[in-house]
Amino acid sequence: MDSVRHQVHSAFKGLAEAVLPVRSAAGGFRSSGVLSPDEFVLAGDFLVATCPTWGWEVRQGGGRGSGGALTTPRATERLASSPQAIPPSR
Repeated sequence: MDSVRHQVHSAFKGLAEAVLPVRSAAGGFRSSGVLSPDEFVLAGDFLVATCPTWGWEVRQGGGRGSGGALTTPRATERLASSPQAIPPSR
């Protein structure tokens, strides 16, 4: 069932990416709630610069924003090295 769902999702996503244009106009986030690729990279760079747990993960076919992803690998490392940082469960 999961593989069928994945195949349907992949086909839909591929079709949508082929048909829908990539946002290129900056400043449209406030009106549409969608970041352009350039806005995403700027926001990601700001996040990486201000919060040390975030970083760019370069993926196949691109760098930041173009095939890249924002990740928080150091967040789990910090929690694992500092048990008092994990709040007790209720």
